Amino acid sequence: MDATPRQSFDAPTIPASRPMGGTQRRTVWREEKRQRTLSLTDTAWTLATTLGETQGLNRSEVFEVLLRYAQQKTLDLATLRASIAKG
Repeated sequence: MDATPRQSFDAPTIPASRPMGGTQRRTVWREEKRQRTLSLTDTAWTLATTLGETQGLNRSEVFEVLLRYAQQKTLDLATLRASIAKG
């Protein structure tokens, strides 16, 4: 079985900045980061890539910022999801 992540042909790619696995100690958050596994739609992956490229961040930082913002603002994620899913 091939473990290579799949990407659509039109999805821009961000080169890896460090090898897979292990931890990253020097972060803006002053916390140790660990590699995790996350299941996302192709659309979400492409959006994270695009947001990262336009903001000068990698996908990991895009998620970190969005999650911390959601918690800080106590966003109602279930309501947001329902509204966005309706289109």
